[in-house]
Amino acid sequence: MVDKKLYNCILSQVFSPCGSLLVCGSIYGDIGVFDLNGAVDIENSEKGPQHVFSSPNSEQICSLASTQR
Repeated sequence: MVDKKLYNCILSQVFSPCGSLLVCGSIYGDIGVFDLNGAVDIENSEKGPQHVFSSPNSEQICSLASTQR
C-alpha cells in the first residue's frame, strides 16, 4: 500500500501574503501548510507539511486563494 502522505497529486497551491508559507490542496482532500523558511534550511530534516487539514468527505481541493487579510 502506498502512503498517500508521501505520494500524492497536488491540484492547487498558493503562497501566503508574507511569502513564508505554501498551502497545497490534494486529490485526497488534504490541505498541507508548508513553512518555506524551514524548507530551505539545510539542517532541517523535516520537509513535510507543518499542518495538515482534511475535508470532511475527502473531496479534492481543486482551488485555493489568498488575500492580504
